[in-house]
Amino acid sequence: MTISSLRIGTVVIGVLLAVTCQGRGTAAAHSTDFKEVINGYYDPALWNFYLKFTSDIDDNKNPENSTSVSARIKRRIAENNGLTVKEVSLTAHRYIAHQWPYNGAIPASDLMILEKKFPGCTKDIREIWGRFCRESNDAVAQEFGWQQAKHLAQSYCAILYYTHLLADWLPPPVNNDYRYLMPVEKIVAELQRAVERLGSSDEHKQFCREFQMKMSTALAMGTSPQRQAELALEALKSAKLGTKLHEYYGVRGQMDESKHPYREEAEQPQLQKAA
Repeated sequence: MTISSLRIGTVVIGVLLAVTCQGRGTAAAHSTDFKEVINGYYDPALWNFYLKFTSDIDDNKNPENSTSVSARIKRRIAENNGLTVKEVSLTAHRYIAHQWPYNGAIPASDLMILEKKFPGCTKDIREIWGRFCRESNDAVAQEFGWQQAKHLAQSYCAILYYTHLLADWLPPPVNNDYRYLMPVEKIVAELQRAVERLGSSDEHKQFCREFQMKMSTALAMGTSPQRQAELALEALKSAKLGTKLHEYYGVRGQMDESKHPYREEAEQPQLQKAA
């Protein structure tokens, strides 16, 4: 799969924008977070990819036809057990993909619960999750010319994935169901690892040290997991990863500060308090 294949038509985009994602509210809102994390560096093909990526994490509305991870799993389980897709219940949409490490192994505890409900499903679930990650990584590698350095695409997609999970932690009225979300501290740790893999120069190592300080400050100042997630998302956006990617690799895109303004650290009172 390449991003060129994801140049979605108007009708399909309309469907994606209507998808309800329990954290941010819509796929478009989650995708806007992605754009802000890379501080405005994006193009139309990337925007379409962001919509599909976040919808594939969340979408539980049309399991018969959706490309989402949960829909793929439901269809496979139904096929293997002689059920209709509607008869396959996965507890909650966030039980799938919202606590699984990106590019990593699904927690054994999650698989045990699903295996008990649907014997023999473990191998299929692992295969579907792995395929989603590979497809997403390959699309970004194609867009940025990273075919020979796929670890960069893996890191980029991991940052998008954990951005989505942070946003799902935002407090009411956005959301009030956190049972199946990866803990905020673990999300932040995974984000730090993903950012570290984006470069190896001394300059990047210094950037990573500063990034870790920003995220540690966010966690320390948060009086609840929801508040930690808010501050961590703010800190992530303030890091201006898009600028770094542009400097390191010439990643192309459009930057419009008028549409995507980013406050300097001195203008971020909640982060300055701990300075």
